[in-house]
Amino acid sequence: MWKAASVPSQDFYITKLPREHRRGSSASESLDLLQRKVITAGLNGRHVFITGFAGTGKKFTLFELIKSFRKDGRRAAVTASTGSAGVAIGGSTVHSFLHLGLGDLSLLQARTRTISNVSLQKKLQAVDTLVVDEISMIDGHLFDLVEAVCSAARQKRFYFSKVPENEVSRSAFGGLQIVVCGDFFQLAPVQSRFNSNISFAFESKAWRKTIEIFFCSTHSSSPGLSSFLWYFI
Repeated sequence: MWKAASVPSQDFYITKLPREHRRGSSASESLDLLQRKVITAGLNGRHVFITGFAGTGKKFTLFELIKSFRKDGRRAAVTASTGSAGVAIGGSTVHSFLHLGLGDLSLLQARTRTISNVSLQKKLQAVDTLVVDEISMIDGHLFDLVEAVCSAARQKRFYFSKVPENEVSRSAFGGLQIVVCGDFFQLAPVQSRFNSNISFAFESKAWRKTIEIFFCSTHSSSPGLSSFLWYFI
């Protein structure tokens, strides 16, 4: 039901998972009920936030979801908030992927640059899902920038059958599915010059009109850690 245009393989898609996550069916079989719900929600096209304390398995769940996307024939652009996090997940920084530089652009500047960047438009038009890891280090303005770029790049063409073509401009991220992962209790974002106060990604307009389901991992390698599960639908 979710089909992308046929385009040549390009280097901005995840092509090789890190060694520790290159596992077969045994890994999928070890998923618990909550993790399977995450996979199902992702494959159903929902905008998902995966979170949890350190050691709760959120990264493992994210990799399993990415592998599920690949098996389903979907093109997932895998990014992260920092270079080291990008390397760890087998992708790139969200700044590099979306040509955001230091992320200090205004929303108008980001849209204007994207509209004149044909290669970026083609790249985003050929993607089904945008994955952003370590979301805690992305501030509210930067997340709005990500939405602005995706919407501007995808406004001319739309590949999903779920949303009619004439509704693309009104759809967040241009209709792109968003999957984010991280823990807001860990490292905070760097203060943006567009906001005198540090704002988190979940405080952005883009987050409020996009993220539908919030999963908190329930496994923990550390005894005594509480675990919670919320569904925002």
